[in-house]
Amino acid sequence: MAAALSASSLVPLCTSSEGNGLQLHSSGVDVLNGAKLAARKIALVGVLNVAEDEKSEPEPERGLFLSSSAVSVAEQDASMLLLVLRGVSLVDEPFWGSLLFVLSSHVVVSKAGPITGASFQAALPFLADFTQLQVAEGASDMDGNAALLKELAPRFTWGAVDLKIKDMNGCESATTYLEQQLATGSTDAQLLLSALVPVRDAVVLKSNSFQVPEEPHSSSKLLTHVADRLECKSFFGRYMSGALLVRLIRSLTHAMAMPDGPPVVLQRVVTNVFAGHWQELVQRAFKAYCDLLHARLAVYERAPITAEYLVDVTERKLKANQAQDNQHSAVVNAGQGNFSVFDEFGNLKKQQVSEDGAEDSMVTAANPAPLNTGLFSFLKNRAGRALSKQLSRFPTNRWSTSIRSGGQATAQGDNRGLGGILEDAEAAEAELLEEANAAQSPDLLLARCTASITRYSVPMEYLNTPSEAMPVNVAVLDTMHAEGLEEVNALLKPFLVDLRGPVPSSPELACSLDFHVGKKNLWAKLVRVRRRFERANEVSSAIFCGELLRYLHSVVLRKNETDTEDQQQRQQLRGRAVSSVMLVDKKSGNAPVALTRVPLELLTYKNNLEAMVSQYNFVARGPQAATVLAGFLNGPVRCQLQRLTEQEYDRFTAAWDEKESRIQELEESLEDKERQVKHITKANAEWGRQERETVAGIEQAHAEQVRSLQDAIRSTEAKIEGALSDQQVLYQSTMQATRHTIDTVDKVADKGRIVSGYLERYEKAHVFSSRWRQYFYVLKHATLTCYKSKSEYEERGPPFERPISISGYRVVQSRTDELKIKLIPPEAGHQMLRFRAPASVGRETWMKRFAEATQFSGQ
Repeated sequence: MAAALSASSLVPLCTSSEGNGLQLHSSGVDVLNGAKLAARKIALVGVLNVAEDEKSEPEPERGLFLSSSAVSVAEQDASMLLLVLRGVSLVDEPFWGSLLFVLSSHVVVSKAGPITGASFQAALPFLADFTQLQVAEGASDMDGNAALLKELAPRFTWGAVDLKIKDMNGCESATTYLEQQLATGSTDAQLLLSALVPVRDAVVLKSNSFQVPEEPHSSSKLLTHVADRLECKSFFGRYMSGALLVRLIRSLTHAMAMPDGPPVVLQRVVTNVFAGHWQELVQRAFKAYCDLLHARLAVYERAPITAEYLVDVTERKLKANQAQDNQHSAVVNAGQGNFSVFDEFGNLKKQQVSEDGAEDSMVTAANPAPLNTGLFSFLKNRAGRALSKQLSRFPTNRWSTSIRSGGQATAQGDNRGLGGILEDAEAAEAELLEEANAAQSPDLLLARCTASITRYSVPMEYLNTPSEAMPVNVAVLDTMHAEGLEEVNALLKPFLVDLRGPVPSSPELACSLDFHVGKKNLWAKLVRVRRRFERANEVSSAIFCGELLRYLHSVVLRKNETDTEDQQQRQQLRGRAVSSVMLVDKKSGNAPVALTRVPLELLTYKNNLEAMVSQYNFVARGPQAATVLAGFLNGPVRCQLQRLTEQEYDRFTAAWDEKESRIQELEESLEDKERQVKHITKANAEWGRQERETVAGIEQAHAEQVRSLQDAIRSTEAKIEGALSDQQVLYQSTMQATRHTIDTVDKVADKGRIVSGYLERYEKAHVFSSRWRQYFYVLKHATLTCYKSKSEYEERGPPFERPISISGYRVVQSRTDELKIKLIPPEAGHQMLRFRAPASVGRETWMKRFAEATQFSGQ
């Protein structure tokens, strides 16, 4: 991760040049507004390199530079970017440093050499300007504003380049050395850094480890140090994304660059940034929702419904079902015969008969076909012979000639056209009059509902998006609405959820904007757009289904006449048909009496209606399909069925009286049977009582046995608990003895520890010259390992020389210099080692460790 970021190039973000003002560069803005960073949480790491000597020639562009690529920090669920400040004189233009402190979550100041008061003053002269920033709106208390600035201050790291250990005043770590220098100094920069930046540390950097010379941000060690401690900065309860950072930089830069301008109020600036970004998100979300719905749904365009159109639509839908492995789509091409799925009217049978040649038996199997193809076959057989032209001679309204003639005949008699109810007849006439007056109203209503949808301009990016013409089913509209809401949530969720920060520690640091109000308003606008499409879809569905139903009904009337004529001819050849519902009296031996003699026209009309409803449900679309069908069934179908059933009412009344006498005889027989049932019930109750008494005795004996078993279990458990307590006491005593033994072993094995540190070793350069050189030594047991520096040891680098075993050596203190130590080998021919410790305390420590190491092999 650190290697990828250190190798990335820098692009200008906000700079100024000689003779020009501040400029926000598109290259840096494009990085922040990229697809991966525009809505993602961003953490900027500010880098400020303080050079030893100022350059004589000023850089052509000075200001803030941004890394061209980002790395992902999984612990923070954010992306880390470098923000490098270069070529700026912080004494003349301190606002650059203040801007770096405001934008960055972590600031790194790198400077070569020891850390002194002059180093702080040279690196951080802008802290006084940073304290002039006003955090909260209307805050006049300097102490309170300083406390709020402390909350917004970034984490601070001092990168000490090529810092030597001898310059650290005996401190063990660079962070301790930094805190020591901060405490001992009295410059303004030291005091302000201690007061404003609570989280700070230091790290030692090697200039030869920079991938780019004199560029500390190219150090992998520094970037790894920052990434491990990275915490995203929260601005008034919300984290920053790439798009928000662009807005914030554009708003802050010019305000902070004006020295004589009004004080910069961070809360006001950030609130305006949030408000502007939120308004843009809401507008984009609303437009994305509208674009999707207008691209996926097309306006309904009325077209004449013909037999060719219905056959084409049905076959295409059946072929689609067959492609989806629908086993019932093959019934369209079924033929006639014993295995035919069609009855004599051309309608799909509810049961299909199959013959087994081996056993000569008939088996019926249910065929739950989704489409009753009786009407479809009628249309398909006549589509090639210009059926639409033949049907144009028949009325296409929903009232048949037989219905009108029957209604007129009954109305002339006793006004019983609708069952003798005058109000129903008047309501039906008023309905017909309203339909005649409002013949053009559906088109006008459709034009009003689809006007705004037609005028909407769909972007070119949706040019290849498949669209579906209205009317569509409610599930399709719900799916498109859900897809639109997914796009809306994809735009709003990063800002509302992913960028939500922790609760601010102070009320002044909380955001005063309520984004839920804007979200509710957006949802209300989306609901209005969806309702607009729902109304257009409902009107389109009503018009389409109405025209479809009128056309199908006209086909039913034509097919009804044809089927009735064919059936009458067959019955004349077979003889008159009897009723399918008979009541046989076996006791009297009389001939069966027909309850009903349903007329052939009604039976044919019923079968064709079932086929029409199936065909209608197969082709109809939209939410008004069921409503239009219900209105049709309640209108002409109700009148037609009522007229046909009234003709059979008188015949049914004649059979009523004869059946009543038979019912009375059956009732008397039923009373006799009920008396027998009561007697049997009483006997069963007595048997039940005796059974309950027997069961109670058995349960009492069972309870006594259970109590005796429970007493025995309790006594056994008491014995087990006593044995467990004795075992626990023995376990405690054993554990105490074990712990004593372990402590003794630890004390014996405490020797042989590892010791490390810097020592100067005596080396001969030539025959007549010698010198002392400093190395970093690690003594582990009796093995002495030499490294060039401590950093190579910490980074697990290879030793400078081959490790030496000093087991058996003799440790001798020098008589001439008390800091020198000699290690004399046990045998001649081995190398004698001479060291010089850095201090007297170090000499005593090394003398003791060397003495222990020489005796290690003998232990």
